[in-house]
Amino acid sequence: MRFSPILAAFAVVALTVAGCGRTPISPDVPATAKPDTQKQQPANPRAPFQQPGQGAGQLNVQQLLQEVSAAFNAMPGYRADLESTDSKGTHKALVKSKVVFSKPEVLKFEIMSNSDQAGQTGTKALWRGGKTIDIRPSGLLGFAKVTLQTSDNRVKTLNGYTIDQINVKAAMNSLLSPRAQIRNLGNSNLGPRQMVLLDVIGATMTSDIDHQRIGIDSQTKLPILIDMLKGEESRYAVRLHNMAVTKPNSSELSI
Repeated sequence: MRFSPILAAFAVVALTVAGCGRTPISPDVPATAKPDTQKQQPANPRAPFQQPGQGAGQLNVQQLLQEVSAAFNAMPGYRADLESTDSKGTHKALVKSKVVFSKPEVLKFEIMSNSDQAGQTGTKALWRGGKTIDIRPSGLLGFAKVTLQTSDNRVKTLNGYTIDQINVKAAMNSLLSPRAQIRNLGNSNLGPRQMVLLDVIGATMTSDIDHQRIGIDSQTKLPILIDMLKGEESRYAVRLHNMAVTKPNSSELSI
């Protein structure tokens, strides 16, 4: 049974499930959010990548990265509704989960729906930043918690990514890497939340990904969108909705 892990919870930044009135995202809808061209024209895709701090008329990327780093460092943890799109060729799987993240790197999630495997609804998982992940299946098998290697194919994405490559912390590492080349694509929205959309190359976590699009919540300065791409093909995308920055209690971090 393939169990799609999340990440987003970045992971380093991941993010927001929309509130009332949001059009549901289906597996056929492209995972990449489109910049809001009415508010700010996105950068020319053929233009050279903007190094942090450069670019007349654009947000100072270096300043934004400093704000993102400060916001993440100050955050003890969060709760969120996570929506991930796992794509390989024409096959797309949409997974919705409840997630809880606590520093330094504890991530718990419960699957609410999986378009690939309906039987996974209610499955819980707990990852503590190491090479193993604890899984508690739903239904009659829920009494039997199992521990798997994060390299086990059952807990990899369709393209073989592991949870340490697709969570919020991984996205933060990419953003803040000295190798990162960053272009500001302008303002966009994820549900009701406004974000700044950044295109990042040079610091991806997997060999088959050549860039990431990371959406930074304009209010919290935390990532709420992580989209891993090969060209314009999205391989794995995470959207964090209803993120609440908080320190989770111990009962929230057990399965």
